[in-house]
Amino acid sequence: MSLVVLSNQQSESELLGQESSIFKPYSFRNALSSTLTIPRNSQIALQSAKINLDGSVMIGGDSKVFYLYFGQGIKFNGSTHGNSWNTIDDMEQSTSVPIRINLFDGVSPTTKVNSNELGEAVEKALRESFTHPQFMNRVEVQPKLTATGDFQGYEFAFRAGILGNGGAAAYQLNNYIPPTGSALALLQWQKRYGGVANGWLYPANPDGTPAAGKFSLPILFGSTASVTFNVPPLANVGTTNLKAECEYDITEAVLGKVAGQPDIDPTTTVKWFCGLGRSSTGRQGDQVRQGARNNINPSYYRYNNGSDYLQWLKFFYDVGVFMTNENQGGGSGGGGYQYLAGDMNVGQCVCDTFDNAGNVRGGGARFMPKMKVYPYWNDPTSSFTAGGSAWGGAGTAEPNPLRPFNLFTDVLNDGGTVSRVMFRVNGETCKILIESTARTQYIICDYDDTNDAHQNLKPLSQDCWNLYPMMAMNNQRVTAAGSRQKSLTITRFSGANDNFRVPGNEWVNADGTLATHNGLPAGGWNDPSLPGGYRDWNAHLEQNSQGEAVQGLMGRPFINRGSLIYRDAGGGLVAAPNPVKYGNVTGNDPTDLVYNLQRPALILQDSNRYTPTPEASSAQILGFKNIPVQNTEIDQTATGSKVDWYMSSTSVPNFVSTKSIFVRLDNFTQESVNAFRGNISKIIAHLPRFVQEAPSGEGAMYLEPAERVYLDLNNSDVLRVNSFDVSLVYQDETYATSLQGSTIIVLHIRPKE
Repeated sequence: MSLVVLSNQQSESELLGQESSIFKPYSFRNALSSTLTIPRNSQIALQSAKINLDGSVMIGGDSKVFYLYFGQGIKFNGSTHGNSWNTIDDMEQSTSVPIRINLFDGVSPTTKVNSNELGEAVEKALRESFTHPQFMNRVEVQPKLTATGDFQGYEFAFRAGILGNGGAAAYQLNNYIPPTGSALALLQWQKRYGGVANGWLYPANPDGTPAAGKFSLPILFGSTASVTFNVPPLANVGTTNLKAECEYDITEAVLGKVAGQPDIDPTTTVKWFCGLGRSSTGRQGDQVRQGARNNINPSYYRYNNGSDYLQWLKFFYDVGVFMTNENQGGGSGGGGYQYLAGDMNVGQCVCDTFDNAGNVRGGGARFMPKMKVYPYWNDPTSSFTAGGSAWGGAGTAEPNPLRPFNLFTDVLNDGGTVSRVMFRVNGETCKILIESTARTQYIICDYDDTNDAHQNLKPLSQDCWNLYPMMAMNNQRVTAAGSRQKSLTITRFSGANDNFRVPGNEWVNADGTLATHNGLPAGGWNDPSLPGGYRDWNAHLEQNSQGEAVQGLMGRPFINRGSLIYRDAGGGLVAAPNPVKYGNVTGNDPTDLVYNLQRPALILQDSNRYTPTPEASSAQILGFKNIPVQNTEIDQTATGSKVDWYMSSTSVPNFVSTKSIFVRLDNFTQESVNAFRGNISKIIAHLPRFVQEAPSGEGAMYLEPAERVYLDLNNSDVLRVNSFDVSLVYQDETYATSLQGSTIIVLHIRPKE
């Protein structure tokens, strides 16, 4: 029997390991001055070990995952547990889905970092993944330190404050609408893609200057032309002083422009649409695209599904207002909803499992979102309902029965007709208004949680966080000479703050220089399938062939217009409010804004409340020991805004390696099996987990196992040894580089018993 003492350096007090490849703390060789003879049929075991951890953490795949959630809190077995944020019973009532965060995504399975580097990586991952327009690029993660500088974990801040014009430029609403003149559009295209945009329309003012936000049809087209603009997504704050608003001038699309003809003439008007829609990996660009091949369609949408679809509206939108210039039947063969020429319709693409019509075959079509007409004249908040302010006066008497307002035949209460359409977004709610030629505003629809469920538009759930302006026109049936040139114009757009800008995706001026807004570089969204394109949550899932997760959110019962919340067993409309309330932002002054129902949270362990959250396992390294879900609180310490949220580590992270360390004797004849790698190994011992759990997670640590495990050296004859080659490795047998300074390994060799 004999003991063998091995070390990588002479001094135990030095923390700096030698750089020589054979004297590192995790890989070294001890050469003998004379040959050591080991008897035949001997065994070897680890007697003891002393190592020094350098204070970094080796993060393995089992600790690289956590989830971000922004929505209403889920109760514990039906109880709020004293937390007013917990308002819903389960995920089926949530407008949100946990977003998976992969730390060091794309890096090797094992990653070595210190506490500061880990905090920076968490901040970067959250900024990239939290694609809500008020939070994009505004998450902050800082070390939590005592007054004497001792590391205590991390502080998380989720900034969503929007300031007035006197505040910091980076946090003001972005009201810039990019011009769309041909010279500028061509410059933008060439700057990004290096080629010419074939078949695009470049509208301009009559004098040839770029027309901000203008979409024109100069000639007769055989199909619908549609457009989306390269702007930041619509802001999510729609209060009195800070309106998140998208406004369209529809005058030229509705009114006839032929001299001597009536102001409104079906032969001089076009089919038109304006509204808000999401980004998609389907055909979508940063300016104007024409033709069916360029329709904006997510993977989970088929335009010819349901009883309300129209052949000329072949693209997905979230909410919109549209008009047809001829009587048309919706759905397959025109047997569905009946559209009258001139009717002002409100539509939304929403799941409705009650509606089984359409030309899409297969059981899955029933659960896909469909284009559905929203009967705003039955919405109690509308100016067009019974007793509504849009009827009577100098205008058209209130019809009986109620019906859509007709732009060809009806006159508004103030004697004017519709000139503008406005969409105001506030949290998860959308309010639609129109403005008359006499400048009076009327409400088409608004959210009211006391309305029956079917009397509200769908919530702007997580798939609708990022909404962009959309316009479309079809002049195929315009017969009056000279009347085919029509236009729609964005006259107001409150985009998310400039902090949303994605580097490399900035706007350019007509002379090719970078555009600015509030003194900062300005920029917006690109086709996410192209390099540099911004990817929101649903576009990211589409790119990874996971569009069914978006469809799953849209099909939840409180959104699905065919569920028992909306329809009774006989198919009739349910006269009861939706049990799930939509969240919004309350308050008027920028420093008094607050999301009334939603807030961020981190899911740090696999949760049975917030699902799906598989592989979540970052609670310990982030300082939330035994806390699977960490909620945020309102933070008014930084900007004073109540839409800033805060959380702090509740325990000092055991900032130690999450990877087990093994001792390997490389030049001996023993054998073990590393089934994880699927091969024969030279590993002789595992350093137990408790060795790595010193409070500081660094410094000298000593192990002497309670019971030695001996491995046969498989030597049928004496073994003559001139050196010992020792490695300390992780389970994948890569070096344990979290070690520093002196490593001492003591081996015990004995004859086989």
